[in-house]
Amino acid sequence: MSPESEEHKRIKEIVLENLKTLYGSALKEYPASGNIHDIKAVTSDGISIFVENVWASSKSNFQRDLTILHRSTDKVKIFIVNPKIMKSESFVREFEKTRMTEREKGFQVSDMIDGSKILTEPSYVQNEFSRIVKELVGEARKKDLKSKPVKNNKNQLNHSKYILLTRSYYQGLGDWAKANLIENLLLHGNDKLETSCLMQHFETGYYDEFWSPLMEYKSLIEKYKYPTVPFPPRFQEEIGGYGKSLRDAFEMIPETDRKRLLELKEHLLNFIDSTIFEVKNGRPLKGKCKYCP
Repeated sequence: MSPESEEHKRIKEIVLENLKTLYGSALKEYPASGNIHDIKAVTSDGISIFVENVWASSKSNFQRDLTILHRSTDKVKIFIVNPKIMKSESFVREFEKTRMTEREKGFQVSDMIDGSKILTEPSYVQNEFSRIVKELVGEARKKDLKSKPVKNNKNQLNHSKYILLTRSYYQGLGDWAKANLIENLLLHGNDKLETSCLMQHFETGYYDEFWSPLMEYKSLIEKYKYPTVPFPPRFQEEIGGYGKSLRDAFEMIPETDRKRLLELKEHLLNFIDSTIFEVKNGRPLKGKCKYCP
């Protein structure tokens, strides 16, 4: 086995820091399944993430790393490669065969990810790479949820469906209002019965996952006096409303905090999607509200 190149080492450092930011727990050079994984991370709910970085583009090295991917028992598998590998038809075919086999076994496997973008484009890591990982983790979480037995609490489940699903159009939870979903929850958190119940469940049952990021988001928009309005920007523009002034107000926020707002909003929306999926599949909301059965 040849020594790691500086590019290989640097990619591992960048990805490690990214996964630590996303999930809090990650290590390099993790021993598992008789091999050393470049990186392993674990989410707070136990979804394990495997990362293999293939920088040396020889056939023997590529096949060795494919074998490591194949042997891994982690639920999410990320495969980062030298762009030279992506230009080889035989390498791409071998990878796709392995990927198909792993997906048939229930694992979530990424496409080949261009390692040169991780090295040279910080925005790619922060946005596109993070999105890829989050989507795979989300799919693994759904599969994990389906395989676990659900405690039957019919009254609590019916209550959860009522406040989250049945009246969701009042709270802006329909797809049409995703652009301003978080703002609608903040705006109507206390003045609508179903929304106030939902917010109480979020606060008491999902404090770290949802409530704390929501309060950080609220604090930032209040800090810069960014307007909280009840309709998505595209509807505002059609009715001659806030569209332009909202864009201007957003551009006035310093770039670092603009990025943080977008990160928080993406996290909150993904969490709500995941929670809706859980309730639809028979898992009541965590936490309590004053109208819980």
